[in-house]
Amino acid sequence: MLDDIVLFINLVETRSFTKVAEKLRLQPSTISKRISLLEQKLGDILLKRDTRNISVTEYGKFIYDKFNHLSDYVDDVMNTKNLRLLMAKSDLVKTAGKLNIKLSSMLSIERILPKISKFTKIFPNIKLNIRVAGDYHKWQDDGSNIILMPNDVQDSSLVSRFIITEYYRLFCTASYAIKYGLPKTIDELSNHNIIGGIDSRTDEEINFITMKNIYTQQELPLYTGDFQIKINTPLHSKEIGMGSEHIFHCWENLCRKELSQKEIVPVLPEWYFYRFDYYLVHKKQTTELEQMFIEFIYDCFLV
Repeated sequence: MLDDIVLFINLVETRSFTKVAEKLRLQPSTISKRISLLEQKLGDILLKRDTRNISVTEYGKFIYDKFNHLSDYVDDVMNTKNLRLLMAKSDLVKTAGKLNIKLSSMLSIERILPKISKFTKIFPNIKLNIRVAGDYHKWQDDGSNIILMPNDVQDSSLVSRFIITEYYRLFCTASYAIKYGLPKTIDELSNHNIIGGIDSRTDEEINFITMKNIYTQQELPLYTGDFQIKINTPLHSKEIGMGSEHIFHCWENLCRKELSQKEIVPVLPEWYFYRFDYYLVHKKQTTELEQMFIEFIYDCFLV
């Protein structure tokens, strides 16, 4: 049942059977059947779905809130399994080679870079040139073999493979939640110390920002002009929040470890600021070396 709950969590976060099917390498019909069986086991409806839209029921929201970090607990098991599979395939690659890889810094910090040494140990003759940036948004025909970017690329010579949906949200430490309690509405945020933002592109203070509901897609404004502290990077917002009594903003991926260890908790978990669908982009014709690294990247995100 746990793997079906993880499947349900992916559906809530992507709102797309197609994207989940591509990510987990399953048929959409298989996913639909497994969700129906899960609903039968739980005795209630989780999702309302038609040909175009997926919406989450009240019971579905309850299950999502209870289990939305379940995938973090099974990552180690899956990574061990997938590492064995890669090792079994390593005999296929005997020749030396070099790959030019471009990665999103936000996703690669927790998901990919800590596991690179596993890949190089299995494939000691493959050299990796890795370039990490805030985000790559376009395919760059400069010798790059694979690019991880927060958008699909419409190009007949390229393949865009969906990887993960990532959310930018509010968090606080567990000690803050115990001492001050958690806000239940956006209006209640005014009773808390919150770290605000600075636009990293324009270097301008952010005084208003829109929060969106993951279930209903409702949008509400949040005034941030009076916030005492503002900063332009999510990682450093997290660092300030972890060391002070402030609610902070950050990408969920950068908080995975602390969330799984219950050092930090989500604030208004049904609301978010930004959402990006990340894709692995490469040319249609791939070499054996490229395919092995593509599989490695998938294994880094597979739950």
